[in-house]
This record gives sequence, C-alpha cells and structure tokens, in this order.
Amino acid sequence: MSEIWGTDVNADITRLESLVREASLEQGLTFCAEYIKAYPERGEGFFFAGLLNYRVDKLGQAMEMMAKAHELAPDVREFALVLASMHAKSNHLNDALYFAKVGAANEPNPLLDQVLPEELRDFIASTMTGDPQKHYVQAMISYNLRKFAEAVQECEQELKLNNRFAPAYELIGKALLKLGHIERALMAFRAVVDINEGRCEDGILTRLAECYLRLGQSDEARAALSTLFEKADISVKTLATVTRLRALAPEGEWGGDWSEVDAFCKQQSDRLLEGLEPFFPATDRADDRIRVGFLTDKAYQCLEGLALEVFAKRYDRALFDCFLYVQNVVQDPVTHGFYGHMKGVRNVFDVDDKTLSLIIQRDGIDVLIDMCGYGEDQRLNLIAHKPAHTHVSWLASPAVDEQPGIDCYWREIQAGNQVSYPLVTVPLALESLTGYGAVTSLPAREQGGVTFGARLDLTYITPEIVAVWGDLLSQIEGARLRLGLVEDISSSVINHLMQLLEPAGIFEKVILHTPENGVILRGAFFRDTDIFLGQPTADTLGDFVDALWCGVPCLSMPLSRQTFVTGRDIVSMVGATEWNAVDGKGFVAQGVALSSDLDQLEALRAGLRERVERSTLLNGEAFAGQVQGALVHIVNQSRANREAVR
Repeated sequence: MSEIWGTDVNADITRLESLVREASLEQGLTFCAEYIKAYPERGEGFFFAGLLNYRVDKLGQAMEMMAKAHELAPDVREFALVLASMHAKSNHLNDALYFAKVGAANEPNPLLDQVLPEELRDFIASTMTGDPQKHYVQAMISYNLRKFAEAVQECEQELKLNNRFAPAYELIGKALLKLGHIERALMAFRAVVDINEGRCEDGILTRLAECYLRLGQSDEARAALSTLFEKADISVKTLATVTRLRALAPEGEWGGDWSEVDAFCKQQSDRLLEGLEPFFPATDRADDRIRVGFLTDKAYQCLEGLALEVFAKRYDRALFDCFLYVQNVVQDPVTHGFYGHMKGVRNVFDVDDKTLSLIIQRDGIDVLIDMCGYGEDQRLNLIAHKPAHTHVSWLASPAVDEQPGIDCYWREIQAGNQVSYPLVTVPLALESLTGYGAVTSLPAREQGGVTFGARLDLTYITPEIVAVWGDLLSQIEGARLRLGLVEDISSSVINHLMQLLEPAGIFEKVILHTPENGVILRGAFFRDTDIFLGQPTADTLGDFVDALWCGVPCLSMPLSRQTFVTGRDIVSMVGATEWNAVDGKGFVAQGVALSSDLDQLEALRAGLRERVERSTLLNGEAFAGQVQGALVHIVNQSRANREAVR
C-alpha cells in the first residue's frame, strides 16, 4: 500500500474524489495512479482518471480509462453510463446503446453517483450533442419499444438526408417484418445488398430468408441460408435465427429438403454452446428460501407476459424470492406491475452474458427460467454457461431436440440425456380477457352458409393443407373461407395463393380480408367467422384465444414436428379436445359435423365464452400452485444431487 492510502476503500474513494476535484490533469492523474497501485483490482482510479481527461477534452484517453474501469468491474452502473455517453459523443451508436443498457441493469453506487457529471448521465442527450444520424437514433429507440411504424417513419426521414445509408434500410426491413409487410421488407433488405455491392452480412442473409419463407418461397429461403454454410464461424445470434426460421419451414414436399439446414444448426450448436464452463459458478446460500429468476423478453402485455403476471401476483412470499431479468425495452403497465410483485427487477436488455451471469450469481438464483428460447432476444450463450444451479425452458423451440444448458422443460418430454420432469402441462394462464365486445350472432344465419376463417400464413398453407380445406368446403353447401389476420396482402401473396388454391378448385370460395385502416382490432376477424381453422404453430397461440373468446370453435391438425405449446393446448384447456383432429380425415369430419346443425353451432357460439371463463386458462390460483410445486420439486432434487457429490 502507498503511504497516503489506508485500508478503508470507501474512505479512500471519497478522499480521491476530493483530491482530484480541483487538481490539474497531471496532479490528478498522479493521485489516481497511487490509488490504482493500492487497489489494482478496483476500477475507481481509472474512473476518476477518465473524468480528468474528459474535463480537458481528451475524449479518447477518457474512454480508454473508463473502459479499463468497466473491465475491472462490469457491474458498476456509473462506469457503464459514462462509457455510453462518451461513445454517443463519438458517434459509436451501437456501443452507446450497449453500455446504456448495461448501466440500466445495475444499481447506483452512492459514492460514485454523486460525482457523475450531469452531461455524462444521459446518453440520449449526448447523441444530440455529437451530431450522429438523429432520425436513425430515434428509429432504433422506437424499434426497441416495439413502435415499428414510428421506426419506419424515422428511417425514411434519415434516408431523405442520405439515401445510401444502409443501416436505415436494414432497420426499415426489420420493422416491416414485424408489421407483416413482407414484400416491402424484402425490398428494403435487397437495398442493403445493393448498397454493399452484393456483400451480405449474416443478419441480412437470415432476414432475406425469413421474407422468402413468409412469401411461400422455400427454395429461395434455403438458397439465402446456404451462403452461411460456407462460413467457418457464425455467431450465436445467427444460429438462433436460423433455428427459428427452420421452425417456419413448410412441411411436406412443398417445403423441400431442409436436412442440410438441420445439420448446420446441430454442427454450429455443438461448436458454440456445448461443454461451456460457468463464468461464475453458482454457490449455495445458508438460508432455505427458494430464489427463482425469470429471464424474459416478454415482460409486457402478451400471452407469456400475462401468464408470468398471474404467477407473480400469487406466489408464496414466505417460501420464494423471485427476480425478473427483463430483456425487452418496451415498458407498459404489465412491466411496471412486476416491480411490486418481484423481489428484484433487472433491466438487462443486451447486457453482455458475463456481466449478467455475475448479476444472477450475486442474486443467489436457484432456478433460472428461460422465457427467451431461440427468439430474437435470445440468451443461448448465457444459458449454456449455466449461471444458476438449475435451468428451465419455458417454451422450447420446435426446431431442436434440446437446448444446451437447459436441465428441464415445463412439458414432460425426453430430450437426449437431459432430465425431464412432469411439470406444468401448459405454461399459460390469464387474469381476464377484455376489449373484445359482446359475442356476435352466428354469421351463417346472414350469409346463407358457413364461413370458415384461417390466418393467411404462407409458411403453413401448403398444397397438402389446401387439399384438406378443399375437401371440407366441397362437402358443405354454400361454405366459404376467409383468409386474413394480417395487415397487408401484397400482389405477390395473391399470386402465390392462386397457385395454391386453383388446383384444389376453391379459389372462388376464398375471401381475402384486410382490416380497415390497416389496423387489426382485437377479435374483429372472428365477428364474421363461424368456425376457425387454426394453425398449431408456436406463434399463433393468440389466434386460438381470440377465437374461443369470441365464441368461435377452433379446428386444427397436428404438425409432424414437435411443438411445445400451441393453440391445440388452449382448446384442450377449454375441454374441447374433439376439435384437435389427429389427421386430415378427422379434421374434415369435425368441420362437417359442426356445420351440419346451425342451431347447435349458434348455441355453441353463445356459450363458448362462459366455457373459457370456467376453464383452467383463467384459473390463476391453480396455475400458480402448479408452478410452485414444480419449482419446489426441482430445487429439492438439485440440492439433493449437490449434497450427494460432496
């Protein structure tokens, strides 16, 4: 230790701040060097050295010092906030966004927070003083807040200033994909390729592939992805995206051969995620409480977020401490409500895996529940590094057999050598359903025939599906099919539909439905639908919930690939398993049976909402109790296993 520094670190931090406050750059850096020599494992000396350099407009040196401080202590909020503002002033927007998110995930340090200059607290204000692409900055913020239309508008303003700015085109494409404007999104991604003179980054390749898939062009999608196969290394983010796209691929001959994609995903998953050691090994605590962490990108008003809200309101505070690690930027009343229900809420969007692992370890988490899976904001690398004692997947991907690092799923499944538990049958429950209006009268009475409804999703609608629909419509006089639940139907989609529907002889029986003003209103599609032909994919749960609540029975056929929670589970919760056909023949038979007696169909429509209200879907107490029982079982087993190897 230097002679002027003692062993009380908090006192020395206060003393260092006092010394450098009025010191010259040279004198101040000398004091910082003495502190660093005394405390080489701490970052405060570099922090104050960075502030000294910033004070004399040496931004490069200041950033270098702050980077060293952050490297020593990645969970110190003030180090990250200063780096965010400094990167913003240097027009390094991606780095600025990253460090801003790291700062938001951590608690203030009282000693450092009070000395942090105001202009280095707010990275958004710093972007405005640095003169970056202001519209693009706002567009990124809007996109992260799920305000996709606003993101498109801001990017369009940016392109008026620089029509060769590729990042703006890419962000437009991403936002349009979210809005369902697939053809326009494809044009935006192609513009990026043109600007880059044919060079395609991995993110552009996967987004091109998604556009092609959603437009029903499987061959083009596989061609776009095949370029990735030539690369020796890809990122975990790219692996997650390709895996997610694999789940969208149409089944049957129409979808083509995806075995090369499957092999690629398995190879890259083994390379990137298998055999990883923990960043920070999970440690045992002295108390007997159960600490549960929920890692989620869905802590807002969506089905998964509402299910988590049901549990958060009801779990036993005498037994559990629950923490929420929020991956989504968007904040709504559901998000805000978690602050009153959880022991701790950490905003961790895009915080690096090692830092987040340290946060989880310090929270003492016994069970970490991954609600992100292979989604856009996945945390596959974090889970593979096993930051807690046990890791549970809320909704596993339908395109993979197992996720590295996951110990068990909410469903009772067999996945390789992983342990499976008979846990929650369907990890879904709701407080209530509002905003739909009253159940309408049976449309068939006014239309003179039964109207079937289905989502216009070209990743699902194949010649095999169309053949079953054609068989159904041919057996019911006056029957027709409404395709919709999308905001936009482009000319290429219509042309593709014609190729699918005309051979089955049902094109003239199909009505294409687009919402007024391009905005989908909750339940509106089902007011004019008698029977819904549901698509049991992982991203259409809401269709089944909306239809059933509006009094519309839901028929479906199973997919050949494994899916862990679909609309068929919702139908089972309502007690109508007969609508879950096992094949096309049974599907047609159920549709004919429901259509044959309009009086019975009308009575079913009038009483279906009440059936939903009485179902387990709206039984929050039972849901919370089942989840708690599963968690107790998992923790007891984990503790027993650890005790056995000691």
